[in-house]
Amino acid sequence: MQLFDDSIRTDGQQATHAESSYHFLNRSSWAVCARARQLCNEWFTRVPDSAQADLMKRFCNDDERQHVSAYFELLVHELLTRLGFAVTVHPTVPKTSRRPDFLVESNIARLYLETTVRYSVSANIEESMILRSIYDSIEEMPSPYFQVSLEAVGTPAKQPPKRAFIGDLYRIVPCFLLTCRVRFRLWFVSRGCTRRRLSRRRCSCSR
Repeated sequence: MQLFDDSIRTDGQQATHAESSYHFLNRSSWAVCARARQLCNEWFTRVPDSAQADLMKRFCNDDERQHVSAYFELLVHELLTRLGFAVTVHPTVPKTSRRPDFLVESNIARLYLETTVRYSVSANIEESMILRSIYDSIEEMPSPYFQVSLEAVGTPAKQPPKRAFIGDLYRIVPCFLLTCRVRFRLWFVSRGCTRRRLSRRRCSCSR
């Protein structure tokens, strides 16, 4: 059982905004991604067979929180193992049904360890994916002479129409071909409707 298979990767494209970390690592032909796959597979071989299925299911998840949480558990398990500790994954604990991530033991001590990934912002995953999809749409615009930045105000309730806001961008961008930057502000109002506001802002550089 492996986290990543041994197939030959030929896709050298960079990650999109909406793409999960696992999906990008699994498809990319970049040398750094190949090294990451190799390391994760190597670490995974030292995880007990009884714990591999659950860890693999979460590690290969497109939900970024599930993937990062599983990766952190894999990293901590590898660290403890290399430090010479005896590590039991999801041990039983007397007088409770709870099963922490690890039981860590040495010649002089033993302890239960629960790993947790803490996010600074409790973002709604669905809303985050909508914004990432918008970023990808803007990335697809041919823009050899200008840069477009996006500021989102509020939270989206649904995917705004791509053709509409890209159309707005194309209408104002030609007016600023002699500047470096065009700013695009997308307002999400009362979670039910969407309106767009385009800010014509010049870059502070000397172009």
